[in-house]
Amino acid sequence: MAAESQRQPEEPATAAPDSEALRVRLAGPEDAGAVSAILAEAFPGLYRATFGRLDAAEIARLLQALYRAGTLSLDTTLVCERASVVAGLAILHTGPSVGRGSAGAYWRAVYEELGLLRGLRAFFGGLSANAFLNQRIPRAPDLVYIEALAVAEPVRGCGIGTLLLEDAVRWTRACPPGRSRLALHVLYSNTGARRLYERMGFRPWNPRQRQWTRGSALLMLRKV
Repeated sequence: MAAESQRQPEEPATAAPDSEALRVRLAGPEDAGAVSAILAEAFPGLYRATFGRLDAAEIARLLQALYRAGTLSLDTTLVCERASVVAGLAILHTGPSVGRGSAGAYWRAVYEELGLLRGLRAFFGGLSANAFLNQRIPRAPDLVYIEALAVAEPVRGCGIGTLLLEDAVRWTRACPPGRSRLALHVLYSNTGARRLYERMGFRPWNPRQRQWTRGSALLMLRKV
């Protein structure tokens, strides 16, 4: 599901990161646990609004179950390894729905993890959130959308977010049929995140819009 940045991405580190220790690659099935844990830590408010009052460990287990069930996909997820440990991620979209698989597979996954009552809350909350977020994602033949960018808390400030954005730019350029724009949502009140994205060349999609509230999400665009 799409998620605007809610926490402060790291500012560039004062010292350059050890390039030999950082590596960006496409995620594989073996990364589902690490990806789920980082997402649960980075966006707890979003997932609790979607699935109900779960703690971070429960959210991570549920997300991992949804990856196993095929209702979430790692196909276009970039992960950044630091010393061979997944430390950050960027989830990219080129048009397919943010929800995958059948409603039946989704229900079985949430029921097995949460039981009947909490499972029903998560099931209907997930369907509603997916419909809303799927409608909000911009789509165009030349566009790649960053659904989520997240870095594990212990390694924020090491340049991982910057490296993931740089690789997302390269991925966009190489993505057929010649995509040339990269977009994302960020909370307007998250000034740290906006500084990072602006430094990386992102600008408001609609620069004429000036009325923003604390909870509003700003859609930003970069040409690559």
